[in-house]
Amino acid sequence: VFNDNEGLMRVMYKRADGKLGLY
Repeated sequence: VFNDNEGLMRVMYKRADGKLGLY
């Protein structure tokens, strides 16, 4: 699970539908 608030994996984010996307 990626937490975009952490900023560790800023290129990846957890979308509302539960899928991973790219910035």
